[in-house]
This record gives sequence, C-alpha cells and structure tokens, in this order.
Amino acid sequence: MYFTGKTGMSLLMMIVGVVIIVPTLSWPFETALFPLVVGIPLFILAGIDFCLNFFGVGETKEAFAMDYKLAESKGGKLEFIRLFKIFGWIIGFPFLTVLVGFTFSVPIYVCLFQKIYGKEKWRVVIISTVVAFAAFYFLFEYLLNMPFSDGLIQIALSKMGIL
Repeated sequence: MYFTGKTGMSLLMMIVGVVIIVPTLSWPFETALFPLVVGIPLFILAGIDFCLNFFGVGETKEAFAMDYKLAESKGGKLEFIRLFKIFGWIIGFPFLTVLVGFTFSVPIYVCLFQKIYGKEKWRVVIISTVVAFAAFYFLFEYLLNMPFSDGLIQIALSKMGIL
C-alpha cells in the first residue's frame, strides 16, 4: 500500500466527482444530466486509478525503467512558437464565442482547428465539423432545450435589421 502524489490526486478527483454528483440528485433530469454525465465517470475512473495506485497493482521496477520523456526541451524558438500557437487556440475559442455566439463558435472552431492546426483534408474537416455541430445542436438545443445567447456580431446584425 502506497500513498503517493498520484494516489492523492486520484482521491482529490474522487472528491470532485462526489461534489459534482451529490447536489444534482435533487435536481430535475434535464438540469442534472450534464453534471451527472461528467461526475459519474469522473468518480468511477478516479476510483479505479486510486485503487491501482494505492495497492501498487501493475507497478514493477521494469515499468519504471521503461518510463521515457516525450521530448527533450532545449528552451529554444520552436518551444516558444508551439506555446504561442496553443495559447492562441485556447484563448481564441472564448473570443470566438463572444463574437459569434456559442452555437456557431463550436463548428467554426472545429473547422479552423482541424484545417489550420491539424492540416486535415477538406473531406475530414467537413465531415467532422458537421458531426460535431449536429451532436452539439441535438444535445443542447434540441434534447435539453438550452438555447445559448447570441454573439456580438449577431446582436449587431439584428439591431441593423439584417437578422
């Protein structure tokens, strides 16, 4: 039995799962669905990870010897460029959401990310964008009846009488 940093983190994630699950038990189904979909798998997977880490299942000296680093950081220009690109994508999504609204920002972001950053073919980009938008729209707009607010561009166009 070992209590390490991994074990502590797994225990913390289990607590987060409980904090997500318990308040939702008294909520209506539509309201509780999303937190339960996140909280229950989080609790179960963190519990499995906790048990594996705490009891040391599958950990041998050979497993530690086979551990490797993905890349050696030299602290150069390439790392800065990669950091800037990822930071731009992470910050870009909230700005896109403010501009065009959450409903349209999801397919636009998926399309742009896959084409520009992922360098995928147009066929893959279009299919995955349509699937992502359909799943998003079906779940939130249709099934849960949870409309999202409009973006600044939509608000401006509606005030000008275009939308």
